[in-house]
Amino acid sequence: MCDSDHGRMKCDGDRCVALVGGIGQSVRCAVYEGRPNVCREFLPGTTACNQVRRYFGLHEIAAAHVALREGA
Repeated sequence: MCDSDHGRMKCDGDRCVALVGGIGQSVRCAVYEGRPNVCREFLPGTTACNQVRRYFGLHEIAAAHVALREGA
């Protein structure tokens, strides 16, 4: 969900309002096709991804691990 006044995702507290599900369990983007560029550039296993995972107390993941799991 894009905050058009600022060109970024719109958050409620510490998570995007378009993120549905439980963090650390199963989440998905409710506006995936219309997500802002910041979300399109945020890839699993990157430094930014792992910083967020640490913030929420989740283990870090490797980009190669994600690519293998997704069949890339």
